[in-house]
Amino acid sequence: MRKRNRYIILTVLCILSLILLNNFPSAPSPSFKKISSISAQKIPAAFGFKNPILIFASLLYAFIFFAGLINLGLFFIRKINGYPITNLNYPKKKLPLSQDKIAELIFSISLLTLLTYLLPGPFLSLSGLNPIYIILGANYLFQIGTVFIIFYYIKPDFFDFRLEKKELGFLLETYTALAPILVASIFINLFLLKSLGITPPPSPLIKLMPLINTKIALFLFALQVILIAPFAEELIFRGIFYKLLRKKYSFFISAAAVSLFFSFLHRSPSGTIGLFAISFTLCYVYETTQKIGTAFAFHALHNAVTLLFFLGTKI
Repeated sequence: MRKRNRYIILTVLCILSLILLNNFPSAPSPSFKKISSISAQKIPAAFGFKNPILIFASLLYAFIFFAGLINLGLFFIRKINGYPITNLNYPKKKLPLSQDKIAELIFSISLLTLLTYLLPGPFLSLSGLNPIYIILGANYLFQIGTVFIIFYYIKPDFFDFRLEKKELGFLLETYTALAPILVASIFINLFLLKSLGITPPPSPLIKLMPLINTKIALFLFALQVILIAPFAEELIFRGIFYKLLRKKYSFFISAAAVSLFFSFLHRSPSGTIGLFAISFTLCYVYETTQKIGTAFAFHALHNAVTLLFFLGTKI
């Protein structure tokens, strides 16, 4: 009990340190704020259809959207008629860790978060260094480091990364059904922000895009967005946090709590509702299949489609 409480206190201290660094003017400026100031003047005021990638991405998403309307309608019909939305129903698995080990694992991740948050600061003040490589390096360090920490405490086999054919069909149906919800969430989010008189800043992804001015940077960025980040995030949010909550609470409470945390950490006020919907759907995918592999594939697919839009804005 004492060991667990010690790790809980240390975790809280790490979280409080992150909050202070991100909000107090007198605290050391976080790396992302420095990156933002560098790229603020380079963000285009509006995006037009000047790139074939953007045209392709728009047509692709239009197809996904209309397919989603059909699948969403089919889901509702099945639910109303008392039929299950999917025939997939795998046995639930519990984290194979004691409470002390869980507390130690969460502290290790929070400490790594704090360290990688502070690490880029000194390098950004050096001349001659491209800031995008610094921030990408810090992100890679955090994400890959988190994966190693989790695999140190829990064997990879527990998470199950296999993706079967029937799960792929379920994944595609669910992903397309999410598209209309995401489009609606954009308008709802903008309406709420406008009603509150809040002008949201550009999302972190938009702020970083102007700095990606080499093929190497673009490759490293795309690799991180499509593969590395989804893999690490699914292990953290679905594999650890959701599993912990699901031991005591219902699916809806567990998914909602994890999704609030997920959307908050992504620091995108204009996309908060959409991020919540994505995370909630990922929890549903994981709850249904009990495989991180399906949640990761879903997350990677969404990030790849989203990245196409942002690549289309680069002339």
